[in-house]
Amino acid sequence: MKQNLKFLTLLTTLKEEELEAFNLFLLEEYPKEGIALRVFGYYKKFFPNKELPEKMEVAFAFRKIFKREPKPGLKDLKIVWNAFHKLHTWLKAYLIIERIKSDQFLREVAWMHELAMRRITDEYLKQASVSYHTSYRKYFDYETCQQFLELGRHYKQCFILGKPIPDYKSIEQCVGQMKECADLISLKLQCELLTIKSVRPSKEDYQEDESILNPMSRIYKYVSLMLEHRKEEHYAKLELLIDQYRDYISMSDANDILRYVQNFIARMMREKDEQYWRNKLNLNFKMLIDKNFYHEQNPIPSAFFQNVVNIACGVGDLSWANQFVEEFGGFLTGETREENLCVANAMIAFEQNNFDKVILLTADPRIKDEIHWLRARSLQLRAMYELGEDLTTDFSVFFAYLTRHKKPITPYKVSTFAFMEIFNMLIQRKLPRAAIWEALEQQKEVFFRGWLQSKIKSYRPLV
Repeated sequence: MKQNLKFLTLLTTLKEEELEAFNLFLLEEYPKEGIALRVFGYYKKFFPNKELPEKMEVAFAFRKIFKREPKPGLKDLKIVWNAFHKLHTWLKAYLIIERIKSDQFLREVAWMHELAMRRITDEYLKQASVSYHTSYRKYFDYETCQQFLELGRHYKQCFILGKPIPDYKSIEQCVGQMKECADLISLKLQCELLTIKSVRPSKEDYQEDESILNPMSRIYKYVSLMLEHRKEEHYAKLELLIDQYRDYISMSDANDILRYVQNFIARMMREKDEQYWRNKLNLNFKMLIDKNFYHEQNPIPSAFFQNVVNIACGVGDLSWANQFVEEFGGFLTGETREENLCVANAMIAFEQNNFDKVILLTADPRIKDEIHWLRARSLQLRAMYELGEDLTTDFSVFFAYLTRHKKPITPYKVSTFAFMEIFNMLIQRKLPRAAIWEALEQQKEVFFRGWLQSKIKSYRPLV
């Protein structure tokens, strides 16, 4: 009876109407599964609460279903057991489907996951907003907290994906409510623990020890310390933990942690040794790529692809940049693959001083995405500058485009405008070197800062 125990046990939990509904489900979904349907038809009459153990024995059931005696051995009996295995799988699927259909929260969360996976962004953000503002349960209990954490995780994407420069205040309330739910869950668990301790005392004294924290808790502890205090010692500890527990880090967490690290390093690059921190970021990118997260079933994000190449070029790690483009270029999504590769190869060509190739690649008409187009035009202007070509017309056309498309204001447009301002001073050659250097130092966000610094050092005004 062990072979059929799971199915028959599950069957005993069904009510009369559920049994009939499952029967209809089988007839509609698996009409050609004759043997399994005959086996179910025989056993169905014993439920609910009509079990007759002697008539439910497999050998007895075989005689009634197939109108003959089972042959010696287990071969014939396995026909029934195999049918039970199929029926158990189908009954589980049926119950899960019915649960999702009857539970609005489960249904909408499952749909959000599907939309996010398929990158249907507009509908995903709309559903996330609607779900976040829906009251699924009457009481603010443990399960409500769990639901709210899940909904908040999706809702905050509305402020990240839906707006070019999200104001942190708009995200703060959502994250604050999520934290309140997490704190309530923690408090309830603490009350449970204290209650258990009072009735089941232990002879061992409890001592808090960081080593008993699970790896992800330790990692996020130092992520939080790093972002709050902006100290290199916290980053160094985090770096060690990431390397030590890399096999415990999921793709989702790895992407989030890398985003936090990028944010920290970007600030450190502005405040301290830029090249030192660029090298740090390059190593972090390599760590993430080394985990083999990206493949044909999980396309590599366009922005991440460009950042990897940009940082590698910035630290002169061109062999890695070329290797990355060759190995992972095929994992870009189809609609952006060609323009991504054009811009990435143009960045590498620029660092190799192959300026003619840069101009050829950046003139590719397939570059349509605005971020890629801005990067390509900036690379083109820099290559022309290196070749000593007249930039008057090209600069004017590019600057006119930026002016016409200034809104919505985004970080990459702000940095591009800052680059164009300094670049214009270089090509006009009217101001003294000190004035251009001071103007660059006043720019907090500017693309190609290192390159601009090197050009200012060799700059000579016309007068």
